[in-house]
Amino acid sequence: MRLKILIRILQSAIILFGFFIIYQVLRKIFGGSWSIEELNLSLLMLVVGMLFTIVIVLTQLYSDHNHLKTQFGSLATDFKINLKEFRELTNEFKSFIIEFRDFKDESKNLSNEFKVHIRKHKN
Repeated sequence: MRLKILIRILQSAIILFGFFIIYQVLRKIFGGSWSIEELNLSLLMLVVGMLFTIVIVLTQLYSDHNHLKTQFGSLATDFKINLKEFRELTNEFKSFIIEFRDFKDESKNLSNEFKVHIRKHKN
């Protein structure tokens, strides 16, 4: 948070300095104010300030990218683990369905045998 505020302040100062230099350049064109050396030096300072701001922002983006890279790596690992667990549960469920079908078939056979046995005793 402090870094963002510092960057905003630095950017604002550079923008204000840039407007001041543009003002001085226009004054020089229309007759006066600073000498050429002072204008060149101020333009050089403006470019260095802008470069400094760009480097700070680029460094911050690079660190954010590395943070996201590790987070997505962790997310991929968690997804692989959950996918493996899901496949195991799916296989268990399939085996449960097979056992249930076998139980259902055996109960039908037992029911048929029981009906046959009762018919024999009735006759």
